[in-house]
Amino acid sequence: MDVKNIKKIKVFLIDDHDSVRESYRRVLESDEISICGDADTLGACEKELRIAKPDVLLMDIDFPKREQGGLDDFKKVAKVLGHTRIVFVTHYDDISTIIRAFQMGAVSYFPKSGEISILRSVIAAAAKGETLLSPMVAGRIVSFLRGLNHQPKPVSMQTTVPLSSGEARLLQLIASGLTNKDMASTLGTNEKTVKNRIAILFQKLSAKNRSHAVSLGFRFGLLRPDAVE
Repeated sequence: MDVKNIKKIKVFLIDDHDSVRESYRRVLESDEISICGDADTLGACEKELRIAKPDVLLMDIDFPKREQGGLDDFKKVAKVLGHTRIVFVTHYDDISTIIRAFQMGAVSYFPKSGEISILRSVIAAAAKGETLLSPMVAGRIVSFLRGLNHQPKPVSMQTTVPLSSGEARLLQLIASGLTNKDMASTLGTNEKTVKNRIAILFQKLSAKNRSHAVSLGFRFGLLRPDAVE
């Protein structure tokens, strides 16, 4: 087959590190993939996205809160993407962030520690509207789903371990993938107070960590997927 007649997948890169974008450009450019643009923040490229009309947007979601980028600001430019498929890349591998990414419209989620050969396959699948997951992400999702049905149905935790409205809100923010700093800003308090409240919440839920708390929240009806921001 003549590779010249193969339509390349147009990929747009968003990452706040120049070196990372350049690395992606070097390893992804091929007979099948063309990098049609890049930017360091999401807010800086709305016009470029309209013009480039990429098939796939490869987007880092590890941006600092103050910058235009990441999950919290994704909704602001989602309307300009049209039929562009979104692949989020990140250092985060917690289930709450993975769930939130898919709720926001991602077709795939790729860890920065993953193999480039797998990323190429992820992009190719995304361009067709298909979801291909790295072994790590697939493992996280499978473990989470197994955990939902791992135990027999208990008495509702809402009855046995009632959460205050503040604790329920805190659990929701944890499920949304916010950092302590972000939660402090949202709740109008400081990071130390947030850290203390999280510790109390974990004690009530008998949770080992954030991912475990989120898993318990879904399992016992304290969280609903459509309520996670």
